[in-house]
Amino acid sequence: MQIRTKMKILWLCNGCVSSASMEYGIENGGISWIDSILEAITKQDTINLSVAFPITSDEKVVKKEKNKVQYYGFLKKKDNPTIYDNEIETIFESIIKEIQPDIVHIFGTEFPHTLSMVRICNKLGIGNRVIISIQGLCYYIARHYCASLPMNIVKKYTFRDLLKHDNIQQQQRAFEIRGEYEKEALRSVRHVIGRTEWDKACVKQLNKEVQYYKCNENMRESFYMNQWALEKCERHSIFISQSYYPLKGFHHVLEAAAIIKRYYKDIKVYTTGTDVFELTKIEKVKESSYSSYIRSLICQYGLRDNVKFLGYLSEGEMCERYLKSHVFVSASSIENSSNSVAEAMLLGMPIVASAVGGVPDMLEDRKEGFLYQSDASYMLAHYIMKMFDNDEIAKEYGLAARKRALYAHDRDLNNQKLVEIYEKVVEECR
Repeated sequence: MQIRTKMKILWLCNGCVSSASMEYGIENGGISWIDSILEAITKQDTINLSVAFPITSDEKVVKKEKNKVQYYGFLKKKDNPTIYDNEIETIFESIIKEIQPDIVHIFGTEFPHTLSMVRICNKLGIGNRVIISIQGLCYYIARHYCASLPMNIVKKYTFRDLLKHDNIQQQQRAFEIRGEYEKEALRSVRHVIGRTEWDKACVKQLNKEVQYYKCNENMRESFYMNQWALEKCERHSIFISQSYYPLKGFHHVLEAAAIIKRYYKDIKVYTTGTDVFELTKIEKVKESSYSSYIRSLICQYGLRDNVKFLGYLSEGEMCERYLKSHVFVSASSIENSSNSVAEAMLLGMPIVASAVGGVPDMLEDRKEGFLYQSDASYMLAHYIMKMFDNDEIAKEYGLAARKRALYAHDRDLNNQKLVEIYEKVVEECR
């Protein structure tokens, strides 16, 4: 009987995973959705797992172990993701030489350390063992970043923007620069994991020789354990999970809310983040031009009593807010496979989402929710009101979305698929 050798897998993540956050003294941090994969992977008899991620530290590498997983917190000296740090390559070289991984799996291309890992793997002759999982794609996000904002807002500066050289136009430029690192990384690997036709198209246009594998992601635990009910929600309320930068389209949501208010005076719009009307003196100094614009729109449309900012929400609080809302809205100008849409689908919520990027691969229009043109706020308003008006549609679409999401984000299936990808790549490298 042949004894299978354990695969040594090294993950590179954009931040500390939740399971190691206490060991590294990180509060309210961690990438919780990756922990679902981590828990399943560590139960595999065929895998030894190590995880690397950036931290703020006085040491180049802080190594810890927990539940048989080796963690490597590496020094992040530069907070600006447009700056390439050559020292990271040296750090990665030492980590790789210590682990001798069979597979290096990189989660995301958004930061320069992805390119650092790809370069050092190629230098050490294991470039064919690198797999990149696509999350967002900076190169393409840059094209959609301003999300139909007026040009005077795009070019506007607050004190904070001047100080940090970071107004909306400069933020878009930063995505373009990050996109250049991203393009080199994707053109230098043989294996990519994606989820949608959008990310497949983008990757294949950058590297036609790449081997593309489809593997859906697991979501956070709370969203599998709960289900939305119309009878328990706050009627005529909507929830958008992010609103702090233009890409998420909160300005379009406010435009839609102004229309809806003509018919539903009691409309409520809930979102995360700091209340733009309750800023401390320090927060006012740090305010971005987009935040200032959002405040002006709320005043312009008479929505001061209709918009509620909820601050930071934990996983449980976030799930509770979904469940309390009548309709979930995704108004982004670009998304790949939106985790927030996936979470709303798992809960069985009525959903209205912009038909951008990979979203149409997730949600079937007029069967599992409504899709609309991203810059057509009047259609966003129309479809939200259709959900408000018709309880049967809201329930029917929500149940259909939940059924689809429970399959797409089935943790056992996705974990099995990921292991199969690892095994296939290792076999090709022998």
